[in-house]
Amino acid sequence: MNKNTPDEIELKCCSYANSTKKLCIEKELNEFKILKVPFENPAEGISLKEIEWNKNIIKRILQVLFLPLILLLTHIIAVPFVYILHLLNTWIEKRDLKKSLNKHTMDISNWQPPRCKTIFELWNYLELDYSDHYDALKNILNEWLTIIYGEEISQNIEIDSRLKEIAESHSKANKDYYDGVPGAPHFTFASPLETLIRNLSDELPNYR
Repeated sequence: MNKNTPDEIELKCCSYANSTKKLCIEKELNEFKILKVPFENPAEGISLKEIEWNKNIIKRILQVLFLPLILLLTHIIAVPFVYILHLLNTWIEKRDLKKSLNKHTMDISNWQPPRCKTIFELWNYLELDYSDHYDALKNILNEWLTIIYGEEISQNIEIDSRLKEIAESHSKANKDYYDGVPGAPHFTFASPLETLIRNLSDELPNYR
């Protein structure tokens, strides 16, 4: 077999990852209803009880006189502007989701797999992320382990407990920093999922 031709294992992994991510993205797209998108009105929450009234009677009268004008300007200027920005952000999010959907709807018949046969390289080659739809990503990793190494090894790895251990170690390393200890260093780590996939790629043999 040509070394750069995907084998059955790679095709199964690719197919499962794409179908899982596709379902997540389609669900997210269906939740976008442009006319009913959540929108925080900047004028909402304004209450007379929260206004700090000046003790000087003349200044207080001026406050009362100018308050309707301020509220009117807020509605005329701020609300449409903020809403337009909100619609623009919503459009950008939908566009990015559609791009991602197209990526995970690709034809894998002519797909060229990575030359380095590890889970980490396969994950990156398919451009899978490490954060969006986190539960789905964990399911993909678990299914890949089952497809490649068998159910027994997959179950023994205990993905959730290992992810928890990694996250706790990251948190512990930055404890002094978040506790406000002077001069404490702040460490930046990769996602626990990425760290786990890297570790598994080192621990387990190449799949081919």
